[in-house]
Amino acid sequence: MFNVETQFTQDSQACPGARFTLRVLNQYQRSLRDCKIVEARARISEQAAQFAAVPDPDAEGASPGPEAAAERVQRATIDHRAGLIINTEIKPAYIRASLLSIEGLLLGGKPPEAPWDDLIQLAPDGLIDEIYAAAVQNSGLTEEQEKN
Repeated sequence: MFNVETQFTQDSQACPGARFTLRVLNQYQRSLRDCKIVEARARISEQAAQFAAVPDPDAEGASPGPEAAAERVQRATIDHRAGLIINTEIKPAYIRASLLSIEGLLLGGKPPEAPWDDLIQLAPDGLIDEIYAAAVQNSGLTEEQEKN
């Protein structure tokens, strides 16, 4: 008999005493999640292309000059925009698609519930990052699929 694990539970390191249960997504569930963030991923790719087009003033061999400060600001702005897309669109989509339950955590005296808006908006950054990382790491992809 072949048993497929469809969920897993993990103790939180960011919020000791809290533990969360995530589903292991299959191809269909990943596709539903990805449909919601396809535009966000396209914008991230655009930001990455813009970032790569700006010379790195801190790279070895770069010549210091008056343009270096402007390049640093431009690169930091592009990087910040990409971070905002990740934090406001991509992480929430991963959490909503994967998180089944969380216990041992109260937000404003109440336990968070699906669709997890209170969790996403009120939980400590470390917990959000931890849930997101676990969702990415256990997305149900095979090693070969992860390489691609």
